[in-house]
Amino acid sequence: MNGKVKEKNGVHTPTVAFLERDQIDFLDKLNKDYFAKFGHHLSRGHMLCELVDCLMRLNLDLNELDQDKENLCDFILRKAKDAQTPCS
Repeated sequence: MNGKVKEKNGVHTPTVAFLERDQIDFLDKLNKDYFAKFGHHLSRGHMLCELVDCLMRLNLDLNELDQDKENLCDFILRKAKDAQTPCS
């Protein structure tokens, strides 16, 4: 995303996400580490947008998911490893 919010037809589309406290703490830790290295902050929303962009690049097909064998997180990690496509 290169630090910019994407627009669709010139309009920003806000989305609300509910996260657990440990998930928020994890995003805040990533932000702290990023700030220490690069000198500026990343918003939680920006980090979530970047993660979604990475997922989009994987071209996931959830029809391939067999929930009897693996959960969604493991499926995504396996697909990311198989793709070996950088998300930058």
